[in-house]
Amino acid sequence: MSTDEEKIMRLQKYLSSAGVCSRRESEKYIEEGRVSINGKVAVLGDKVSSLDEVVFDGKRLTLCSKKYIILNKPENVICSRKDERGRKTVFDLLNDKDKSDTSLFHIGRLDYNSCGLIMLTNDGDFANNIIHPSKSVIKGYMVTSSASFEVAKNIASSFTRGITVDGVFYRAKMCKIQHDRKQMLIELKEGKKREIREVYKHFACEIVKLERIFIGKLRLADLNILPGEYVSMTYDEIYDAIYNNGVEKCR
Repeated sequence: MSTDEEKIMRLQKYLSSAGVCSRRESEKYIEEGRVSINGKVAVLGDKVSSLDEVVFDGKRLTLCSKKYIILNKPENVICSRKDERGRKTVFDLLNDKDKSDTSLFHIGRLDYNSCGLIMLTNDGDFANNIIHPSKSVIKGYMVTSSASFEVAKNIASSFTRGITVDGVFYRAKMCKIQHDRKQMLIELKEGKKREIREVYKHFACEIVKLERIFIGKLRLADLNILPGEYVSMTYDEIYDAIYNNGVEKCR
C-alpha cells in the first residue's frame, strides 16, 4: 500500500483539512448532498484518501497547507468574502496573495460597526476549537457607551446573572466597569449574534465603540498591528499565543 493510500480519513476531516469548514459544519453539507466522492454523492460515514476525487459544490478539493491570520478589523468593514452592497470586507484588507486564497475563512465574526481581533484560517478543526464553548476560549470586548454609572451597573449585574432578550438567553462570563465609568470590559465564553449590542439595546443604551481586545491569551495590545493590518502565524505560534502553553495542543 502506498503512502497516499494509507492516508484514509473520515470525509468530515477531509473537508476540514481542505479548508471548507469545520468538521461539525461538514456533516450538514454532506447531508445536504453537496459533497461527492469519485462522482457519487457522499453520505455520512464515508472515508476518503488523497487519491479520491472529492467535490464540494461543483469544485474539486485538494488538501492545503494551513494558514493562520490575525487581523485588527476596523469599523465599517464586514466579515464576509463578498458583500452585495459593495462594502469593504476583511478579505479586501489582505495582500493579493492571501486575498486570492479561497480556502481562507473568518473564525466567527465581528459585526460591521465593531472592531478588533478577528482570525482567518483554512483550518476547520482549529476554528472549531476557538468557537465551541466547550473549549473555554474566552473572548474579551471593551465597550464604550453612553450609559450612566447606575445603568452600567445594572447591565453588568444582569448580563453576568443571565438575561433573556426577545426570547434569546445571554450570559457574560464577566463584566467589569472601567475607571472612567464610560467603558466596560465584557468577557464571553459563547458569543451569540450581536449579543453585546442586543443587551445594551435592551437597556436603551447606545454603544459608541465595541472592540474585541483579546481571544484567550492573545491580546490585541501585544500584536502591534494598527486597524486594517494583520500578521500571519504558524500553528504553534497562534496556539501558544491563545492558550499561553496552558492547554495541550490538539495535534
